[in-house]
Amino acid sequence: MSTVPARRQLRLADGRRIDYLDLGDPAGRPLLYLHGTPSSAREVGPLEALAADRGVRLIAPDRPGYLDSQAARGADVRGVAADLLELADLLGFERFAVAGFSGGAGIALAVGAAAPARVSTVLIGGGMGAFNSVPDSGLPALTRVLFAAVALQPRIGALVVTPVMQIVARRFRKDLADPRAGVASALRGAASGSQLPAVDAYVDSRSDDELRAELADRVRSFQSARGIVLDVAVYARDWRIDLASLTMPVEIWHGTNDPAVPLAFAKALDASLPDSRLHVLRGRRPLRLPVTHHRGPHCRSGGGWESNPPATVTAAQRF
Repeated sequence: MSTVPARRQLRLADGRRIDYLDLGDPAGRPLLYLHGTPSSAREVGPLEALAADRGVRLIAPDRPGYLDSQAARGADVRGVAADLLELADLLGFERFAVAGFSGGAGIALAVGAAAPARVSTVLIGGGMGAFNSVPDSGLPALTRVLFAAVALQPRIGALVVTPVMQIVARRFRKDLADPRAGVASALRGAASGSQLPAVDAYVDSRSDDELRAELADRVRSFQSARGIVLDVAVYARDWRIDLASLTMPVEIWHGTNDPAVPLAFAKALDASLPDSRLHVLRGRRPLRLPVTHHRGPHCRSGGGWESNPPATVTAAQRF
């Protein structure tokens, strides 16, 4: 019998499909987890055991445009947030927390801004910000130009993105022959310091079938041109989100040497929010997000972290 958690499926009011994983404690406090770019719902895998132990129900959708979840034509950050709020409605959640990792950060903030009375906490890990929010972020000029071009011409952008992502997907497809080594290699690429033993412990705790499913979904995420182009366009455009409306606590984790997203984005976000805390981690990027902060609407950790947090407290990797 397979130990791989199966996706569930719901239809939005307009008939579009949203797939998601439902993990952790079935009777726990709901946490909506939004994966990075490109990635899938299975990114949330390392959270499962900790969530069950801490009384948290994890709902991790394949964000619209990724794998079999369908994005609306002309979707933007607020449109995707509306889709996810509809998902929360269909699941019967009156109040819930939202976590956004890397490319999922803007969507998580948009959900909080759209429903501040319903969202108890927003958790952001290694989050990209809208480019125009931090003109001197340190992002290469070429990256800004390419993202802006995709935002202006998404169809042409998809034609460019697709062959590049297919090449990357083929490389990861080779890892399916040895899923244990493949997942360890992928996670170690984003880890540093005390996170490295946590990577080994996570890989040792999973079956070959579970690890193979993670890698297979990673391959499919790189083939999800619609989702990737949508994410690129989101960060190249003005979000049109009123950050001052996020009155709930917002916890932000970011690495000092994050190779994908400069720390300047996290600092700018922290300065723009009425109730936020920035945890700066020495090293590359946060490997995992804290589930324990969902104990209550204002639950906080003690002090800002200057080094990587304990892996047992932080448990969601970016794939």
